[in-house]
Amino acid sequence: MTHRSGARFRGVAWATLALSLALIGAAHGQTNAADGPAKTEPPPSAPVPMAEIARRAEEVDDFRRSVDATVAPSARIASIESQLPALDTRIAERRDRMQLALSTQPSLLTLDALAESWQETRLELTGWVETLTARAILLDQQRARLQALKESWTRTRAEVRAAGAPKPIVDRTDSVLAAIETTRQRLDSARAETLVLQDRVARQLSRTQEAIVEVAQARRHVTGELFMRESPPIWAVRRLTMAEGLAAVRATIETQRAGVRQFFRDEIGRAAVHAVAVLPLGVVLWIG
Repeated sequence: MTHRSGARFRGVAWATLALSLALIGAAHGQTNAADGPAKTEPPPSAPVPMAEIARRAEEVDDFRRSVDATVAPSARIASIESQLPALDTRIAERRDRMQLALSTQPSLLTLDALAESWQETRLELTGWVETLTARAILLDQQRARLQALKESWTRTRAEVRAAGAPKPIVDRTDSVLAAIETTRQRLDSARAETLVLQDRVARQLSRTQEAIVEVAQARRHVTGELFMRESPPIWAVRRLTMAEGLAAVRATIETQRAGVRQFFRDEIGRAAVHAVAVLPLGVVLWIG
């Protein structure tokens, strides 16, 4: 009997606790409902309340100034644009020389020099593409923000006119929309120029990568034939005539001269920089 009473008491206690928790939860829900719905930011294209037009117009001006700073090409972009025409010509000439070198069965040393030169160009162009891509992404983001502002202020102007707002308020919305459109046109122009420049650099990068693949294929071909006999054994060598010997010597010399000329064309800029850097050190050591 005592055991049953204890069990009944525990059941009543658990039921009372559950009811209390339910009541607390209901009261908490009513309190939240009384507080009203959670506050959310208005969408970017929502109309501007009339009381906030002056402040929000100043924010638009601040954003337009940041867009103008982005639209103006940086020193890095200007450098890429100025160097690209010469690089286009240099890559075309180097490809012609490379084709000539590959047709004369070049040595591994020549192929390694070609590969290194093309790799350096590839790294430079890859850096250019990354710079231009970052600029294009930023311009796209600002363009989307301007479009949202244009929609917002277009709706604002319609509401202001419908409400019969004072003329200065109407004029203010008109001037904001006109300023947004002017900035959008400048941004679209800069965006188009950036995309065109990016495409030109990407095309040269593609040509450079194709050249690297061609050199790699030639190198595999040469290394695959290292242990293949290219000439008869020494005891069966055919004697060359004087004319044949001179022609072979001239071909070898011309190949080497072409390699040296290509090396100096590609490396003369870096060699000059190194010379300028080392010359003062040599003077100091000589004086000391």
